Amino acid sequence: MENACKSKDFRGWVKNIIQHPGILKSSLEDFIGCYSDDLQLGRTETIRRDLIDFLSQFGEKFDADFIRKKPRVHVSKGCPTIPDDLLEDFRASQYDYYEKYGYL
Repeated sequence: MENACKSKDFRGWVKNIIQHPGILKSSLEDFIGCYSDDLQLGRTETIRRDLIDFLSQFGEKFDADFIRKKPRVHVSKGCPTIPDDLLEDFRASQYDYYEKYGYL
């Protein structure tokens, strides 16, 4: 994905992703390898809740209130988002990723 989709700017990168249907899913699965079907992924958007759920599922002892109340660190400011005029094409080109990882 790095070579196939690289660009000098974020908008260009998004356009390049659109030109390579399925590249997000295949890149993630290349990274996680044979664990892709059994792996549970947490989302950045819900990291605290996901961590609490994972720890609970596996019977770990932990302080859920500590996790919930822990201040956020390393928060990006002005992180780019997919431009509105490209979003529909982006989602269509990466539909398999959105479907498999629950972003629909």
